[in-house]
Amino acid sequence: MRNLAAYMLVVVAGLAASSSSSMAGDYVSYTGAGGDIDDNDLTAFFVDVPADFGVVTDLELDIRGLSHPFPDDLEIYLLHPTFATIKILQDQGDGVDLLGAFLTFRDAALNAPPDESNLVPNPMFDSRAGLITQVYRPQGLVDGSDGGFADFEGIPGGGRWGLLIVDDSMGDTGSFDGFTLRIVPEPMTMSLLALGALAALRRKRR
Repeated sequence: MRNLAAYMLVVVAGLAASSSSSMAGDYVSYTGAGGDIDDNDLTAFFVDVPADFGVVTDLELDIRGLSHPFPDDLEIYLLHPTFATIKILQDQGDGVDLLGAFLTFRDAALNAPPDESNLVPNPMFDSRAGLITQVYRPQGLVDGSDGGFADFEGIPGGGRWGLLIVDDSMGDTGSFDGFTLRIVPEPMTMSLLALGALAALRRKRR
C-alpha cells in the first residue's frame, strides 16, 4: 500500500485542509476534520502543520468517532509531508459494527489492534457519549511492515499530513468525526512555539 503515497502526489496540492492547533505539556496538537469514508475506495483527510515546526521527537494519533458496519474492510495510513507512510490499521476489528469509536495510537501502547475481535469492548455503544478511548500500537509496528511513528522521528514535521482511509470491499460506507496529531518537537522549537502562542494571546487581549 505504499503506492498510496505516489497517488497522493496527484491530489494533495489541490485539496484544502481544515485544521486547528493547541499545546498541552510537551505535545503540540493539530486537529483535522473527518467526514464520510467512501465505499471500496480511498478517502483522504488532511491537517496542516506550520512549515517552521522543526524536527519531530515523538508522535501520537487520535481518531475520533469512527463508525463502520464492517471495520475489517478498512485500511488506515498516516501520510507524512514527504509522502512517506506508516500503517495504522489493516483489516482489524473483525466484522462487528463499529459506532463512534475513539482510538489512540502510540508506539509504546501495550496492546496491538485486535484482528479477530472488536476494536472496542462494546462496539454498539457510541463512544462519543462516554469518551471511552482504546489505545493501540500502530499495525505497521506490530507486523513489522514499518517502524511505526518512530519512522517520522528526527525529521521535520512541518507541512501537510494526511490520514488515508481505504475501504477495500464493496457494500459498506463509514464515517469519522476527525483526527488529531500530537507531536513533540525538539526543545528549541517547543520554546519558540510557546512564545508564539503567548504573543497571539496578548494580541487577542488588546
